[in-house]
Parts: sequence; C-alpha cells; structure tokens
Amino acid sequence: MLVTKSDFDNQIMKILNENPEMITTFKAKYVTEGMWDYCISRNPQLFRECKDPTPKLCYRVLSMDGFFLEDIDPSKYSKEIYTRMCWIALETTPKAFPLIPEKYRTKEMKTYAYSMDPELLLSEKRLTPAMLEEIIDHRPDLIRYVANPTDDLIIRALEKEPKAIVYFTSISDRVRTWYEEHFPEYASMLFLG
Repeated sequence: MLVTKSDFDNQIMKILNENPEMITTFKAKYVTEGMWDYCISRNPQLFRECKDPTPKLCYRVLSMDGFFLEDIDPSKYSKEIYTRMCWIALETTPKAFPLIPEKYRTKEMKTYAYSMDPELLLSEKRLTPAMLEEIIDHRPDLIRYVANPTDDLIIRALEKEPKAIVYFTSISDRVRTWYEEHFPEYASMLFLG
C-alpha cells in the first residue's frame, strides 16, 4: 500500500499533537512550516531548535514573548522584515528594547518602549537629555520615574500635564514660580501660602 504525503503528514501531526517536542527528532525534509508553527504555539521554547526560521515563525514566537528576539539572527532577513520583528517584540515585551541591535533602533522604538514600560527609565543610564525630552513629550506622567530630573524637564512635563506636579515631594523655587505663573488655579490649591 502506497502512503501519500498527506497521510504521512497526518501521522506526523498526530505525534506532534501528543508531544510537540518530538518535532526536533524528525528530519527537516519531513517537517513543514505549519508543523513548526503548531509546535511553537504549544511550546515557544521549541523556536530555539528551529533551523532557519521563516519570518512567519519569528513573528509567531515574538508575539508570544519579545525576548526571543535574542535568538533571531538579523543577517538572515531583510532590514524591513527584521524591523517588523523588532516592533512585534516591543509590542509584546517592551523590556526587549535592549535586545534590538543599535543599527535597527529608532527614536520611535525607544520612545514606545519607555512609554509602555516606565521601569525602563529607572534602569537606563544612557538616556540623553534629548531622549528624555522625547519620552516626556510623549508621556508627561513618566516624569515621576526620572531620577533627578532637571528643572527644564519638570517644566516640560508640567506644560503638557499640569497635574503631574503631584509626583514631586519638593520642587525648586524656579519651578514653583513658573507653575504659579502658568497654572495659578492649581498652584493656589497646592501651595497654600
């Protein structure tokens, strides 16, 4: 009796359905992208065993956990495809930002990552003043996570969100004077005398 490719694939899928890890035991010529996709969706760690994953498989695993970006070689994909992978990783796991190679990082990615996960601001030591300004412009409430913000950065945040003043236990005389001039209605409630 002749076994068709379809019958053979069905037998493999039956095995993989019971134990997705078995995919690593089959020869590459017998395993399809769909089989890998199924197994990765059941056990994302299997992605690390996949030789030359297609963009679709990369997108799949990154949509589950952005930290898998670390396991993807950017030289195997076009810049456009790899950039899309970076965005999927960030949307899933903003803390994956440091895994993006420098040449693929954009200001938009950095701003997105920091605005989605403010804790990154606490751990990042290399943010330039311009980057901090961009982040604060995007999300002024993140000023509360900036260690030792300058008066100018505080004022920048307050221009966009006057109520962010509540995040500070103390402010400089310069910021206080500026705030009283620009938002007297709030200042009168906050600075009683």
